Amino acid sequence: MGTLVETEAEQLAFTLEEAIGPENVTRHPDLQIDGLNPRLLVRPGARSEVALCLEICSRRKARVIPAGLMTWLDCGNPVRSAEVVISLSRMNKVVEYSPADLTIWAEAGIAMQDLSRITKAENQWLPLDPPGNGTLGAVVACGSSGPLRFGFGSPRDYVIGLRLADIYGTETKSGGRVVKNVAGYDLNKLYIGSFGTLTVITEVILKLRPVPEASTTVISSSSDPDPVESLASRIMASKLRPASLFVMNQGLSARLGLETHRRTLLVRFVESKAAIDEEVANLETLRGDLDCTLTVAQGADGDLWPRIADLDAGQAVALKCSVAVSRTTRALQMCEKQFPDCIAAADIGMGLIRIGIGSGDLEIISRIKLLRSEIESIGGTLIIERAPSFIKLEADVWGNPGPQLTIMKAIKQKYDPDSLLSPGRFVGGI
Repeated sequence: MGTLVETEAEQLAFTLEEAIGPENVTRHPDLQIDGLNPRLLVRPGARSEVALCLEICSRRKARVIPAGLMTWLDCGNPVRSAEVVISLSRMNKVVEYSPADLTIWAEAGIAMQDLSRITKAENQWLPLDPPGNGTLGAVVACGSSGPLRFGFGSPRDYVIGLRLADIYGTETKSGGRVVKNVAGYDLNKLYIGSFGTLTVITEVILKLRPVPEASTTVISSSSDPDPVESLASRIMASKLRPASLFVMNQGLSARLGLETHRRTLLVRFVESKAAIDEEVANLETLRGDLDCTLTVAQGADGDLWPRIADLDAGQAVALKCSVAVSRTTRALQMCEKQFPDCIAAADIGMGLIRIGIGSGDLEIISRIKLLRSEIESIGGTLIIERAPSFIKLEADVWGNPGPQLTIMKAIKQKYDPDSLLSPGRFVGGI
């Protein structure tokens, strides 16, 4: 079915205004998603209102884009249609917080910074540091993580319960309010990283951790990349347990104001002060005869690491490669070969390489395709995190998902048979 005609859109707007109040419905908002201009921006204030809005939109066959603070509206493949944006920005409250149980239940529209402020008042934290200051729901829906992933994991490791609304307005839940509550298939993992294509996440229940006593980042650099990469390999083979282990290229080092060597290694330890002192001493021993420096960075958690997480800021194109851990440095070299002027950070512990490219010209498409082919040749994958729509259309954001696409399409058909939720955004045009 095509997009809504003007009279249908007016009727839809009027019905939504009646449902949640005219002050929460904006006609012809100043928004653009992959070159499309949504007709309506809707801001429900409770999960029941989300469900009601979805039920109204589904009756009109209106395509819906779930959103939070609307900072990642253009993620994934270009959507085929975007008539209504449902923003959960008004849903920014904590439903229930139990510090004694290390669990928190919050609405999906709460900003990650606000959630952090609330939990740190109880000396607890959610150790996720994804790019930007998005909402909790967006982080969960996109499965976003940051430099702490090696030591502390991703949203899949912390979500214990979800409240959801499907396209027909039916409210459901998965998981629960206690940490050990899953018997059989963990449905939470189906929704985490589904990019708003199956349901709208309205509330999230998380397990937390106590705030660590200390955090220290050690920088290692050399004019020759070999000693730095060798030290990273030694760390991976040792008993050291860093929270983050990153190799940066010269472009990113220069952007961060560090010495502009071809390779810079960042090693972050997050635990007790006594344990960190021991880990740093062991790192000195591990360096041995390698010709590279070791320097403790001051204030890295507040400045350096957030800027690494936001690597794509100001870049026309951002790519992410995922390979086996043992092939991370090789994949980084492939990225630099295709894009010599890129900025790049390789998560050595996870086998992830993110690169930012300043140019978004047409000629970049062939180089993205060639890099994807090279990464796939060593058993990896490449996805486009950010890019102009014409690049995403030609290069394909996700690449070839393989035989599992059949299962993924069947799941989409079960949840959203008319493809009204974020149509085309996910793998294989789901």
